[in-house]
Amino acid sequence: MVNTRTTDYWSQFIVDYSGGGDFFIANAYGKSAAQLSYDRVLFGSALQVVENIKLINNIIVVDLPVSAFQGLSLSPDDRAFYQVIADNQHLTGYEDLSSAFRPKKRIRRVDGPYEAEYFDGVYSAEKVRFIKLSRKLIEGELQVGVVVYLAQTLQSRNEMAHDISVKALQLVSVIFTIALSVCYVFIWFIVRPIRRLNTVLSERAPTDLTPIDTDAPKEISELLRTINHFMMQLQNTLDRLKHFTSETAHQVRTPLAGILAQSQNALMENDKPKRHSQITQVIDSCESLSRTVDQLLNQALLAHRFKSKALEKVWLGALIKEVSRDQVLTALQQKVELAYIGPNDDCQIVGDTVALKKMLQNIIENAIKYSPKQGVVEITLIIEKNREINDIRPRYGHS
Repeated sequence: MVNTRTTDYWSQFIVDYSGGGDFFIANAYGKSAAQLSYDRVLFGSALQVVENIKLINNIIVVDLPVSAFQGLSLSPDDRAFYQVIADNQHLTGYEDLSSAFRPKKRIRRVDGPYEAEYFDGVYSAEKVRFIKLSRKLIEGELQVGVVVYLAQTLQSRNEMAHDISVKALQLVSVIFTIALSVCYVFIWFIVRPIRRLNTVLSERAPTDLTPIDTDAPKEISELLRTINHFMMQLQNTLDRLKHFTSETAHQVRTPLAGILAQSQNALMENDKPKRHSQITQVIDSCESLSRTVDQLLNQALLAHRFKSKALEKVWLGALIKEVSRDQVLTALQQKVELAYIGPNDDCQIVGDTVALKKMLQNIIENAIKYSPKQGVVEITLIIEKNREINDIRPRYGHS
Protein backbone atom coordinates (compact mmCIF):
# COMPACT_ATOMS: atom_id res chain seq x y z
CA MET A 1 0.00 0.00 0.00
CA VAL A 2 1.44 3.37 -1.01
CA ASN A 3 1.83 6.00 1.67
CA THR A 4 0.19 9.02 0.05
CA ARG A 5 1.69 11.45 2.56
CA THR A 6 5.22 10.25 1.78
CA THR A 7 4.51 10.45 -1.94
CA ASP A 8 3.15 13.97 -1.60
CA TYR A 9 6.18 14.96 0.48
CA TRP A 10 8.68 13.78 -2.10
CA SER A 11 6.64 15.28 -4.92
CA GLN A 12 6.69 18.61 -3.12
CA PHE A 13 10.42 18.18 -2.48
CA ILE A 14 11.07 17.68 -6.20
CA VAL A 15 9.03 20.73 -7.09
CA ASP A 16 10.58 22.92 -4.39
CA TYR A 17 14.24 21.89 -4.69
CA SER A 18 14.85 20.76 -8.24
CA GLY A 19 15.86 24.32 -8.98
CA GLY A 20 17.06 25.94 -12.13
CA GLY A 21 15.17 26.44 -15.36
CA ASP A 22 13.58 22.98 -15.24
CA PHE A 23 11.44 23.92 -12.25
CA PHE A 24 10.20 27.17 -13.74
CA ILE A 25 9.46 25.59 -17.12
CA ALA A 26 7.62 22.63 -15.56
CA ASN A 27 5.72 24.91 -13.17
CA ALA A 28 4.66 27.22 -15.99
CA TYR A 29 3.64 24.27 -18.13
CA GLY A 30 1.58 22.75 -15.27
CA LYS A 31 -0.23 26.02 -14.58
CA SER A 32 -0.92 26.58 -18.27
CA ALA A 33 -2.25 23.06 -18.83
CA ALA A 34 -4.46 23.15 -15.71
CA GLN A 35 -5.71 26.62 -16.60
CA LEU A 36 -6.68 25.58 -20.09
CA SER A 37 -8.43 22.39 -18.91
CA TYR A 38 -10.50 24.06 -16.19
CA ASP A 39 -11.28 27.08 -18.38
CA ARG A 40 -12.88 24.72 -20.90
CA VAL A 41 -15.02 23.17 -18.17
CA LEU A 42 -15.93 26.67 -16.96
CA PHE A 43 -16.80 27.75 -20.48
CA GLY A 44 -18.92 24.65 -21.07
CA SER A 45 -20.96 25.34 -17.94
CA ALA A 46 -21.41 29.03 -18.76
CA LEU A 47 -22.38 28.11 -22.33
CA GLN A 48 -25.13 25.76 -21.14
CA VAL A 49 -26.46 28.50 -18.86
CA VAL A 50 -26.50 31.21 -21.52
CA GLU A 51 -28.06 28.95 -24.14
CA ASN A 52 -30.92 28.07 -21.81
CA ILE A 53 -31.94 31.70 -21.41
CA LYS A 54 -34.79 32.47 -23.83
CA LEU A 55 -37.10 35.32 -24.72
CA ILE A 56 -40.71 34.10 -24.89
CA ASN A 57 -43.55 36.58 -25.44
CA ASN A 58 -41.19 39.40 -24.47
CA ILE A 59 -40.49 37.65 -21.18
CA ILE A 60 -36.99 36.43 -20.25
CA VAL A 61 -37.11 32.81 -19.18
CA VAL A 62 -34.07 31.36 -17.34
CA ASP A 63 -34.01 27.57 -17.21
CA LEU A 64 -30.80 26.49 -15.50
CA PRO A 65 -29.98 22.92 -16.53
CA VAL A 66 -28.52 20.55 -13.97
CA SER A 67 -25.86 19.49 -16.46
CA ALA A 68 -24.46 23.01 -16.42
CA PHE A 69 -23.07 22.41 -12.94
CA GLN A 70 -22.24 18.73 -13.26
CA GLY A 71 -18.85 19.52 -14.83
CA LEU A 72 -18.05 21.90 -12.01
CA SER A 73 -19.08 19.31 -9.46
CA LEU A 74 -16.21 17.10 -10.60
CA SER A 75 -14.06 19.27 -8.32
CA PRO A 76 -15.64 18.37 -4.97
CA ASP A 77 -13.38 20.68 -2.96
CA ASP A 78 -14.24 23.77 -5.01
CA ARG A 79 -17.22 26.09 -4.81
CA ALA A 80 -19.03 27.61 -7.80
CA PHE A 81 -20.90 30.92 -8.07
CA TYR A 82 -23.07 32.29 -10.88
CA GLN A 83 -25.15 35.35 -11.79
CA VAL A 84 -27.40 36.11 -14.74
CA ILE A 85 -27.99 39.73 -15.76
CA ALA A 86 -30.33 41.01 -18.49
CA ASP A 87 -30.12 44.66 -19.55
CA ASN A 88 -28.14 45.41 -16.38
CA GLN A 89 -30.86 43.89 -14.24
CA HIS A 90 -30.13 40.99 -11.90
CA LEU A 91 -32.20 37.93 -12.73
CA THR A 92 -30.80 35.09 -10.66
CA GLY A 93 -27.72 33.86 -8.79
CA TYR A 94 -25.40 35.78 -6.52
CA GLU A 95 -26.37 39.41 -6.86
CA ASP A 96 -22.95 40.86 -5.97
CA LEU A 97 -20.89 38.51 -8.18
CA SER A 98 -20.66 40.95 -11.10
CA SER A 99 -19.32 43.67 -8.81
CA ALA A 100 -16.30 41.44 -8.05
CA PHE A 101 -15.54 41.13 -11.77
CA ARG A 102 -13.24 44.13 -12.07
CA PRO A 103 -10.12 42.90 -13.85
CA LYS A 104 -7.18 45.18 -14.50
CA LYS A 105 -6.21 42.97 -17.39
CA ARG A 106 -8.83 40.76 -18.96
CA ILE A 107 -8.14 37.74 -21.07
CA ARG A 108 -10.48 37.60 -24.05
CA ARG A 109 -10.92 34.39 -25.93
CA VAL A 110 -13.37 33.69 -28.73
CA ASP A 111 -15.00 30.28 -28.52
CA GLY A 112 -17.40 29.73 -31.42
CA PRO A 113 -19.96 32.55 -31.72
CA TYR A 114 -19.32 33.72 -28.18
CA GLU A 115 -16.66 36.01 -26.77
CA ALA A 116 -15.59 34.91 -23.32
CA GLU A 117 -13.69 36.98 -20.81
CA TYR A 118 -11.60 35.27 -18.11
CA PHE A 119 -10.28 36.85 -14.94
CA ASP A 120 -8.57 35.76 -11.70
CA GLY A 121 -10.12 37.59 -8.78
CA VAL A 122 -11.42 37.31 -5.25
CA TYR A 123 -14.99 36.62 -4.20
CA SER A 124 -16.33 35.76 -0.77
CA ALA A 125 -12.76 35.94 0.61
CA GLU A 126 -11.58 33.20 -1.78
CA LYS A 127 -9.51 33.29 -4.91
CA VAL A 128 -11.66 32.39 -7.90
CA ARG A 129 -11.51 32.12 -11.66
CA PHE A 130 -14.22 34.19 -13.43
CA ILE A 131 -15.77 33.78 -16.84
CA LYS A 132 -18.09 36.32 -18.42
CA LEU A 133 -20.23 35.22 -21.37
CA SER A 134 -22.56 37.57 -23.26
CA ARG A 135 -25.46 36.93 -25.64
CA LYS A 136 -28.24 38.92 -27.31
CA LEU A 137 -31.83 37.63 -27.24
CA ILE A 138 -33.94 38.78 -30.19
CA GLU A 139 -37.71 38.43 -30.58
CA GLY A 140 -39.27 40.59 -33.23
CA GLU A 141 -38.02 44.09 -32.72
CA LEU A 142 -37.07 43.44 -29.11
CA GLN A 143 -33.39 42.89 -28.29
CA VAL A 144 -32.18 42.02 -24.80
CA GLY A 145 -28.54 41.74 -23.77
CA VAL A 146 -27.85 38.82 -21.44
CA VAL A 147 -24.64 38.39 -19.44
CA VAL A 148 -23.69 35.27 -17.48
CA TYR A 149 -21.03 35.43 -14.76
CA LEU A 150 -19.60 32.15 -13.50
CA ALA A 151 -16.83 31.73 -10.91
CA GLN A 152 -15.05 28.75 -9.38
CA THR A 153 -12.50 28.47 -6.60
CA LEU A 154 -8.96 27.36 -7.50
CA GLN A 155 -8.15 24.44 -5.22
CA SER A 156 -8.60 21.61 -7.74
CA ARG A 157 -7.01 23.73 -10.46
CA ASN A 158 -3.90 24.31 -8.34
CA GLU A 159 -3.68 20.63 -7.39
CA MET A 160 -3.81 19.66 -11.06
CA ALA A 161 -1.11 22.20 -11.91
CA HIS A 162 1.04 20.81 -9.11
CA ASP A 163 0.59 17.21 -10.29
CA ILE A 164 1.44 18.12 -13.89
CA SER A 165 4.52 20.02 -12.72
CA VAL A 166 5.72 17.06 -10.63
CA LYS A 167 5.22 14.60 -13.50
CA ALA A 168 7.00 16.95 -15.90
CA LEU A 169 9.91 17.30 -13.49
CA GLN A 170 10.06 13.55 -13.02
CA LEU A 171 10.15 13.08 -16.78
CA VAL A 172 12.87 15.73 -17.13
CA SER A 173 14.83 14.07 -14.32
CA VAL A 174 14.66 10.70 -16.07
CA ILE A 175 15.73 12.23 -19.38
CA PHE A 176 18.52 14.15 -17.65
CA THR A 177 19.73 11.00 -15.89
CA ILE A 178 19.76 9.06 -19.17
CA ALA A 179 21.56 11.91 -20.96
CA LEU A 180 24.10 12.16 -18.13
CA SER A 181 24.70 8.41 -18.28
CA VAL A 182 25.21 8.53 -22.04
CA CYS A 183 27.63 11.46 -21.65
CA TYR A 184 29.53 9.56 -18.96
CA VAL A 185 29.88 6.54 -21.25
CA PHE A 186 31.11 8.71 -24.13
CA ILE A 187 33.57 10.53 -21.85
CA TRP A 188 34.81 7.19 -20.54
CA PHE A 189 35.46 5.96 -24.08
CA ILE A 190 37.25 9.22 -24.92
CA VAL A 191 39.38 9.24 -21.76
CA ARG A 192 40.27 5.53 -21.95
CA PRO A 193 43.08 6.02 -24.57
CA ILE A 194 44.54 8.80 -22.44
CA ARG A 195 44.56 6.49 -19.42
CA ARG A 196 46.24 3.81 -21.51
CA LEU A 197 48.84 6.34 -22.62
CA ASN A 198 49.36 7.36 -19.00
CA THR A 199 49.90 3.71 -18.06
CA VAL A 200 52.45 3.24 -20.84
CA LEU A 201 54.39 6.32 -19.73
CA SER A 202 54.31 5.39 -16.02
CA GLU A 203 55.69 1.89 -16.72
CA ARG A 204 58.67 3.19 -18.70
CA ALA A 205 62.20 3.37 -17.36
CA PRO A 206 63.50 6.91 -16.73
CA THR A 207 66.09 6.56 -19.49
CA ASP A 208 63.71 5.08 -22.09
CA LEU A 209 63.01 7.90 -24.53
CA THR A 210 62.08 5.80 -27.55
CA PRO A 211 58.86 6.80 -29.39
CA ILE A 212 55.63 5.51 -27.90
CA ASP A 213 54.07 2.88 -30.13
CA THR A 214 50.44 2.40 -29.11
CA ASP A 215 47.07 2.57 -30.79
CA ALA A 216 45.46 5.96 -30.36
CA PRO A 217 42.26 7.45 -31.75
CA LYS A 218 42.29 10.53 -33.91
CA GLU A 219 41.41 12.73 -30.95
CA ILE A 220 44.77 12.14 -29.21
CA SER A 221 46.99 11.10 -32.14
CA GLU A 222 48.25 14.68 -32.40
CA LEU A 223 49.06 14.67 -28.68
CA LEU A 224 50.94 11.38 -29.11
CA ARG A 225 52.97 12.82 -32.00
CA THR A 226 53.83 15.87 -29.90
CA ILE A 227 54.97 13.69 -26.98
CA ASN A 228 57.12 11.54 -29.30
CA HIS A 229 58.64 14.66 -30.88
CA PHE A 230 59.44 16.06 -27.44
CA MET A 231 61.02 12.77 -26.36
CA MET A 232 63.10 12.71 -29.55
CA GLN A 233 64.36 16.23 -28.84
CA LEU A 234 65.14 15.25 -25.26
CA GLN A 235 67.03 12.17 -26.49
CA ASN A 236 69.06 14.36 -28.89
CA THR A 237 69.86 16.71 -26.03
CA LEU A 238 71.04 13.83 -23.87
CA ASP A 239 73.13 12.45 -26.75
CA ARG A 240 74.78 15.84 -27.24
CA LEU A 241 75.40 16.06 -23.51
CA LYS A 242 77.05 12.63 -23.51
CA HIS A 243 79.18 13.58 -26.52
CA PHE A 244 80.16 16.88 -24.93
CA THR A 245 81.07 15.15 -21.65
CA SER A 246 83.18 12.59 -23.47
CA GLU A 247 84.91 15.23 -25.56
CA THR A 248 85.53 17.42 -22.51
CA ALA A 249 87.02 14.53 -20.59
CA HIS A 250 89.33 13.73 -23.52
CA GLN A 251 90.36 17.36 -24.06
CA VAL A 252 91.06 18.00 -20.36
CA ARG A 253 92.63 14.68 -19.36
CA THR A 254 95.70 15.00 -21.65
CA PRO A 255 96.79 18.52 -20.57
CA LEU A 256 96.25 17.61 -16.92
CA ALA A 257 98.45 14.52 -17.28
CA GLY A 258 101.16 16.65 -18.92
CA ILE A 259 100.94 19.29 -16.18
CA LEU A 260 101.19 16.63 -13.50
CA ALA A 261 104.24 14.97 -15.11
CA GLN A 262 106.02 18.29 -15.68
CA SER A 263 105.30 19.43 -12.13
CA GLN A 264 106.72 16.20 -10.71
CA ASN A 265 109.83 16.53 -12.87
CA ALA A 266 110.32 20.14 -11.81
CA LEU A 267 109.94 19.11 -8.19
CA MET A 268 112.71 16.55 -8.48
CA GLU A 269 115.00 18.61 -10.76
CA ASN A 270 118.04 20.19 -9.05
CA ASP A 271 119.31 22.05 -12.11
CA LYS A 272 117.78 25.53 -11.95
CA PRO A 273 117.79 26.23 -15.72
CA LYS A 274 116.04 22.92 -16.39
CA ARG A 275 113.65 23.50 -13.52
CA HIS A 276 112.83 26.94 -14.91
CA SER A 277 112.21 25.42 -18.33
CA GLN A 278 109.92 22.76 -16.85
CA ILE A 279 107.97 25.34 -14.85
CA THR A 280 107.60 27.40 -18.05
CA GLN A 281 106.17 24.34 -19.77
CA VAL A 282 103.73 23.87 -16.87
CA ILE A 283 102.58 27.47 -17.29
CA ASP A 284 102.17 27.00 -21.06
CA SER A 285 100.20 23.80 -20.48
CA CYS A 286 97.96 25.62 -17.98
CA GLU A 287 97.31 28.38 -20.50
CA SER A 288 96.53 25.79 -23.15
CA LEU A 289 94.21 24.00 -20.77
CA SER A 290 92.49 27.28 -19.90
CA ARG A 291 91.90 28.02 -23.60
CA THR A 292 90.56 24.50 -24.10
CA VAL A 293 88.15 24.86 -21.19
CA ASP A 294 87.04 28.27 -22.47
CA GLN A 295 86.38 26.82 -25.92
CA LEU A 296 84.40 23.90 -24.49
CA LEU A 297 82.35 26.21 -22.28
CA ASN A 298 81.70 28.56 -25.20
CA GLN A 299 80.65 25.60 -27.34
CA ALA A 300 78.25 24.39 -24.66
CA LEU A 301 76.89 27.90 -24.13
CA LEU A 302 76.26 28.49 -27.82
CA ALA A 303 74.69 25.07 -28.31
CA HIS A 304 72.37 25.75 -25.38
CA ARG A 305 71.40 29.21 -26.62
CA PHE A 306 70.70 27.98 -30.15
CA LYS A 307 68.22 25.49 -28.72
CA SER A 308 66.61 27.58 -25.99
CA LYS A 309 66.84 31.29 -26.81
CA ALA A 310 64.68 33.14 -29.30
CA LEU A 311 66.40 35.25 -31.95
CA GLU A 312 66.32 39.01 -31.62
CA LYS A 313 67.15 42.10 -33.64
CA VAL A 314 70.81 43.10 -33.35
CA TRP A 315 72.62 46.21 -34.60
CA LEU A 316 75.69 44.55 -36.09
CA GLY A 317 77.88 47.66 -36.48
CA ALA A 318 77.45 48.66 -32.83
CA LEU A 319 78.21 45.09 -31.74
CA ILE A 320 81.45 45.01 -33.83
CA LYS A 321 82.58 48.31 -32.28
CA GLU A 322 81.91 46.99 -28.78
CA VAL A 323 83.90 43.79 -29.37
CA SER A 324 86.71 45.77 -30.99
CA ARG A 325 86.99 48.06 -27.97
CA ASP A 326 87.20 45.01 -25.70
CA GLN A 327 90.13 43.65 -27.77
CA VAL A 328 92.18 46.85 -27.80
CA LEU A 329 94.23 45.86 -24.74
CA THR A 330 94.98 42.43 -26.20
CA ALA A 331 96.11 44.06 -29.46
CA LEU A 332 98.43 46.46 -27.59
CA GLN A 333 99.99 43.55 -25.69
CA GLN A 334 100.65 41.81 -29.02
CA LYS A 335 101.98 45.11 -30.45
CA VAL A 336 99.27 45.07 -33.10
CA GLU A 337 97.15 48.05 -34.12
CA LEU A 338 93.37 47.44 -34.21
CA ALA A 339 91.09 49.68 -36.31
CA TYR A 340 87.41 49.70 -37.30
CA ILE A 341 87.12 51.51 -40.63
CA GLY A 342 83.42 51.46 -41.41
CA PRO A 343 80.87 51.91 -42.57
CA ASN A 344 79.18 54.75 -40.72
CA ASP A 345 75.71 53.34 -41.45
CA ASP A 346 74.69 50.52 -39.18
CA CYS A 347 72.66 47.48 -40.22
CA GLN A 348 70.24 45.34 -38.27
CA ILE A 349 70.09 41.58 -38.42
CA VAL A 350 68.16 38.85 -36.60
CA GLY A 351 70.32 36.63 -34.43
CA ASP A 352 71.58 35.84 -30.96
CA THR A 353 73.60 38.66 -29.41
CA VAL A 354 75.80 36.45 -27.22
CA ALA A 355 76.59 33.99 -30.05
CA LEU A 356 77.42 36.80 -32.47
CA LYS A 357 79.62 38.44 -29.86
CA LYS A 358 81.52 35.20 -29.26
CA MET A 359 81.96 34.70 -32.99
CA LEU A 360 83.29 38.23 -33.54
CA GLN A 361 85.54 37.94 -30.52
CA ASN A 362 87.02 34.69 -31.86
CA ILE A 363 87.61 36.17 -35.32
CA ILE A 364 89.27 39.31 -34.00
CA GLU A 365 91.39 37.43 -31.44
CA ASN A 366 92.69 35.10 -34.18
CA ALA A 367 93.44 38.08 -36.41
CA ILE A 368 95.45 39.71 -33.60
CA LYS A 369 97.18 36.47 -32.63
CA TYR A 370 98.41 35.63 -36.13
CA SER A 371 99.33 39.18 -37.18
CA PRO A 372 103.03 40.09 -37.23
CA LYS A 373 104.45 42.52 -34.73
CA GLN A 374 103.71 46.15 -35.60
CA GLY A 375 100.92 44.87 -37.87
CA VAL A 376 97.50 46.44 -38.38
CA VAL A 377 94.16 44.62 -38.08
CA GLU A 378 91.41 46.50 -39.94
CA ILE A 379 87.79 45.50 -39.39
CA THR A 380 85.33 46.35 -42.15
CA LEU A 381 81.60 45.71 -42.41
CA ILE A 382 80.49 45.47 -46.03
CA ILE A 383 76.78 45.81 -46.81
CA GLU A 384 75.35 44.98 -50.23
CA LYS A 385 71.87 45.67 -51.59
CA ASN A 386 69.25 42.95 -51.12
CA ARG A 387 71.47 41.35 -48.50
CA GLU A 388 71.82 42.39 -44.89
CA ILE A 389 75.34 40.99 -44.41
CA ASN A 390 77.80 40.09 -47.09
CA ASP A 391 81.15 40.13 -45.41
CA ILE A 392 82.70 40.75 -42.01
CA ARG A 393 86.33 40.68 -42.90
CA PRO A 394 89.28 41.59 -40.65
CA ARG A 395 92.30 42.65 -42.65
CA TYR A 396 95.79 42.56 -41.22
CA GLY A 397 99.27 43.30 -42.45
CA HIS A 398 102.38 45.41 -41.86
CA SER A 399 102.15 49.10 -41.00
